[in-house]
Amino acid sequence: MLSKDDVDKMVRDAQEHADEDRKRREVVEARNQAEALTFQAERTLKDLGDKVSAEDRADAEKKIEDLRTALKGSDAGAVTAGGTALAEVLSRISTAAYQAAASESATPGDAASSDGSSPPEGTAGEGSASGDAGETVEGEFKEV
Repeated sequence: MLSKDDVDKMVRDAQEHADEDRKRREVVEARNQAEALTFQAERTLKDLGDKVSAEDRADAEKKIEDLRTALKGSDAGAVTAGGTALAEVLSRISTAAYQAAASESATPGDAASSDGSSPPEGTAGEGSASGDAGETVEGEFKEV
């Protein structure tokens, strides 16, 4: 069992090193976020393929490389700045991809609904729900 003096000494040591611990934690969290962001950026570029403009792709790849270089060092500020820059590029790429997908889906969807070849949204589920309502389901019950 520890004596009162030992416990007091451990508490003082913990209080003295609290700032160091906090700084170390910030560095570790920044590094983890940056590594996750680089993975996400690479995956996004791969998933979107040629839907990403050459300029945006080059910019994103440069930011990924810069962030990887910053991760090799121990400067939390450089890692955070690189992560912020990469996040901005990723946001721009995602916004452009979303807008392109929305415009592409709006054009074919409007043509199909005017032809009557595809049912409007929400009606496909209604037909199957009404079909299920007519089926008999066997079950056991117990009166209490």
